[in-house]
Amino acid sequence: MRNFLSGLVGKIRSFLYGRNGFDDLAKHSLIAALVLCIICGFIPRGIFQIVFSAISWALLIYSYYRILSKDIYKRVAENKKYIGEINIFKARWQQRKTHRFYRCPKCKTWLRVPKGRGKITITCVKCTTKFDKRS
Repeated sequence: MRNFLSGLVGKIRSFLYGRNGFDDLAKHSLIAALVLCIICGFIPRGIFQIVFSAISWALLIYSYYRILSKDIYKRVAENKKYIGEINIFKARWQQRKTHRFYRCPKCKTWLRVPKGRGKITITCVKCTTKFDKRS
């Protein structure tokens, strides 16, 4: 039995060698797939159950595609971009009580302004466009 298990572990290791593995994007998409699958169990049969089920299967397939992919450089770049977006979201969430975030209408750059100043004129630091908003 012990030889069988060590042989099986060796085969799994050799199969997974050179593959991307379990990164943050794969982990979060797998969790989202499992949550949607659980939600499908509580929804009565109908169009919503079909849609949620299809989305959960797509997320499950995508997460295993990421885990088993041999194109490591692309997966690492995707994961790095995802982590960057998550960090931006976390930073904005922490500053939500003290600052507001607006997009420049011309260049679409995100601008941060302090809350509670009333109606102010915001000047974009990138393209110097001026626009009025409530802070």
